[in-house]
Order: sequence, then C-alpha cells, then structure tokens
Amino acid sequence: DDRYFLSGSLDGKLRLWNIPDKKVALWNEVDGQTRLITAANFCQNGKYAVIGTYDGRCIFYDTE
Repeated sequence: DDRYFLSGSLDGKLRLWNIPDKKVALWNEVDGQTRLITAANFCQNGKYAVIGTYDGRCIFYDTE
C-alpha cells in the first residue's frame, strides 16, 4: 500500500508511517541487547515486513 512506509531508528523502534496523515500509525520496539535497526522493508506482496538489526538479526512481521 503506497500510503505507508517503514522506518527504523537508533532507539530500536520500528515505525509504520501513514503518509497522507503524516503520523505514525503503529510502532514496535525490537528486543535484544543491540537494538539498532539498520534496514526495514516490505515484502513484495505487502503482507510481511522484514527488518535487519546491527547485530545481524532479521525479524519478520505480519502486516495484516
């Protein structure tokens, strides 16, 4: 859905932004010792999102 994008941050928060509203629609905090999010993207079908962390983890989220 082109109305949303993901962002990750140094504080370990993954945010789903609603572009038309210019607001955070949802957010989630990554657990772990090193929480720095280095990558975030939707899968092509839009049903999942994947993030990468500084300590090498990949975490998948169901977006539905």
